[in-house]
Amino acid sequence: MSDVDLSIFDHEGGGQEGEGSGHPAVEKILESAQELRQDGAVLKVAMDIPPPRELHPDQVVEVIGEVLERYRISLPDDIAQRLREGDTSELVFLVAADKTGLRPRKVVICLDPEIRTLSIRGEAPLNGLDSFVEVFIDYQVKAGRVREDGSIDFREINRFPQARAGELLVRLYMPTEGVPGIDVYGEPVPPQPGRSLEIQAGEGVELREGYDQERSRKTLEFVAEKSGVVICRFDGEQRSPDRLRELSVKNRIEVINVDFTTGNLGSEVEEIRCIADVVVKGDIKGLFSVIIDGNLEVYGSVEGRLIDVSQTFSALFVKSRVRAGKAITVGSCLNAELEAGEEVVVQRECAQSRLAADRVVFHPKGAPYVLCGVATVEANETILSKVMIRNRVQVEVAPALLARRSMLQKGVKQTTSALEQASAEIKDRVAALSAKLQVVEKGYSGGPVVEAVSAVRSLVAGMLKGEVTTARVTEAAHSLHGRFGGGLKAVVKAVEGVVALQERINRLREELEEFRSQLEEVEERLQEVRVEVNGILHGNGAVVVRMGQQELAWGVAADGRPTPLAVSLRYVQGEGLIKVG
Repeated sequence: MSDVDLSIFDHEGGGQEGEGSGHPAVEKILESAQELRQDGAVLKVAMDIPPPRELHPDQVVEVIGEVLERYRISLPDDIAQRLREGDTSELVFLVAADKTGLRPRKVVICLDPEIRTLSIRGEAPLNGLDSFVEVFIDYQVKAGRVREDGSIDFREINRFPQARAGELLVRLYMPTEGVPGIDVYGEPVPPQPGRSLEIQAGEGVELREGYDQERSRKTLEFVAEKSGVVICRFDGEQRSPDRLRELSVKNRIEVINVDFTTGNLGSEVEEIRCIADVVVKGDIKGLFSVIIDGNLEVYGSVEGRLIDVSQTFSALFVKSRVRAGKAITVGSCLNAELEAGEEVVVQRECAQSRLAADRVVFHPKGAPYVLCGVATVEANETILSKVMIRNRVQVEVAPALLARRSMLQKGVKQTTSALEQASAEIKDRVAALSAKLQVVEKGYSGGPVVEAVSAVRSLVAGMLKGEVTTARVTEAAHSLHGRFGGGLKAVVKAVEGVVALQERINRLREELEEFRSQLEEVEERLQEVRVEVNGILHGNGAVVVRMGQQELAWGVAADGRPTPLAVSLRYVQGEGLIKVG
């Protein structure tokens, strides 16, 4: 909408066309009209009222009323009466619009000898508010420039822009229509609606309609449907909220190599941190720490400082420390440390490495055997299938389960001892309480005190049997003290002591039950422990299997020739590992 036209135009003929008045002052007033316009609409008109010598006071009401009729306005009776009485002050009244949603017009009549004017004021429209964007992510961060060879240049940034599932990314405030104005004739003056911004919701982004009560604006919220890297597309090179055109969340990204040409992608130096599945089509080199909340697949080798993956990890070759929430699968590992929550699988070679998981499997893929050098395996289930063992392979069976069993057994022992002590102590305290109650009963010789004391005695007995809560006994003791005064203070203290000890006994019983339950679960898991070795011992090859204090070992035959080995071990409670098959 254009700015208000501040020039004043003469309104020839004054007002709208209509029949002439019987008094020439009507046309004279209309001819004096000066108008203020905006986009062609007359928002204000000011007219001069002739002096008394030209317009008799008795005719003022008639003349002004006829002038107002040209603007579709009726002169109110109270204003007309004040004019008849010769009121020369400024008289103001509002004229309601015929159409709904329009603001009223304002009429000002002044018959002061120095002024004598009539003005009608409409209202300019209130234009609509433009859309605007609130951004809740670091949209200035880029996911790197893609080079011609397909690798990504991350040297000028420090991390990926990322979001977690359910996170609010952007809130778009919708444009408003505005409020129409009104001209001096009572006609609406349309507002100019606010400009809208169009933002597309791409992959991984959900749209939610909302409303901002404070701003009284409708909103459109862009929420991450999944965790991942946020991709922002802008209109042009300038990255600003008003130029944002599309949002998407990718939970799978692909790069060629991660090395010193890549730069730092994490919040710390030499750290890569990402909430997405990442595919590296080359290698991870250099002293990087790669922390992935998702899955990591590496087509080549991994030689970084630390690889920490919340889900699964796979690589052709690993010379690094790798931790995965679920599973690790590698072709070969050398001087590596592999830890997984569920399973570690080696398919070609393992040397100078430590592997720890619930289940560790060596099984060849693309080769007749998995070659084994010096290696340590820590697992509940170890399956070494088609292996050629050239050096010592040590299998630590269920070390975490054994440590937990030992801790739980210690907890059972200590809790049982504490429970026995508390049980003995409460017997003494109950005997002392009983003696105090007897003294009270004899001292009062019946009546309400004895009845109340007897009730407390019964409640304590019920508590010891587990039939009454400690809270009820405490409440009864306090009631006893409140009703009968300080003379029963010693009894109340004794009851509180018994209650406190009973509560401790209850806690110890619960702890003991929990220790025993967890111990039973550990024993059940130990029943699933097994070790399977099927392959050839070659050169200095040896297999040592340890479970707690138990150790079993196999080596190359005395003549030094390659020795076939087929071992199957199971755990039996009370006996340890035994050979089966």
